[in-house]
Amino acid sequence: KGSLGGYSAFRNGVTAVANTWQVGNDSTDFTFEGIVTCIDNFNKMGKSRMTSKGTWDNTGSVTISAGTLMVDDGSLGTGALTVARNASLSGVGTLKNSAVTVSGNIQPGKSAIAYTGTIDFGGQNLTINSTGTYKVCARMCTTSRMRGCTSLSNINKLTFSGTLEVVLSEYQTLSAGDSIRIFDCKLFSGTPKFKLPRKFIWDTSRIREGLLFIVGEATLEDVNGDGIVDTQDVLKVYEQMQMAEYDEAADVNGDGVIDTQDVLRIYDAMRAGS
Repeated sequence: KGSLGGYSAFRNGVTAVANTWQVGNDSTDFTFEGIVTCIDNFNKMGKSRMTSKGTWDNTGSVTISAGTLMVDDGSLGTGALTVARNASLSGVGTLKNSAVTVSGNIQPGKSAIAYTGTIDFGGQNLTINSTGTYKVCARMCTTSRMRGCTSLSNINKLTFSGTLEVVLSEYQTLSAGDSIRIFDCKLFSGTPKFKLPRKFIWDTSRIREGLLFIVGEATLEDVNGDGIVDTQDVLKVYEQMQMAEYDEAADVNGDGVIDTQDVLRIYDAMRAGS
């Protein structure tokens, strides 16, 4: 616990300037229960995950250059917040930063498998660049009291040109006709890319409202997407096996491996439909 803050000048006659704290330059995960204060800047370095429990009041910039900075019901000051490519911002809390720019990952929730948890942006702007990814874990249909998934809230303007990636919780109860609310904002611009679970057929037409709808269940055995489960789908799986490249569409049984078990799943579907 404690504070990182203050002013420094290294020669006479020079006005004191802000410190820049570079923290976490190794691979050991750690928790910081203190705060960053004054006009200081903060830079999260290294591959580690830093969990911050404090309510920072610094006015300088906060940069996540590498690894993960997880907010645990705290905040990260009022200066600009930047998430670099291949770095991550996660957790739950209310941010007060003047603007947030994400070129890496943003994932609300206190773990990768959390299906609840919200990052509140305090009415400020959020930009997710083309290299950025917003990761959501979904469990249930949204209601007047529940969003049905991890989410982002209280955004003024959301500029989204990155990727929206949705995964399903192991406890999910979603079905055709359900929806999830992944964010709320006053203004929206951009054209996000989508990486959505193949289990369902999705309607993304109301993404500007932060809503995704499930319109049906997908036929996973239709690997090539031509609407027919046949030997062409089997050939597609064999093609991916020979290429030794992972293609989610060819992983019919969803076990993370493309092998003969996926082929057998297709043959079972062909026999059931004959």
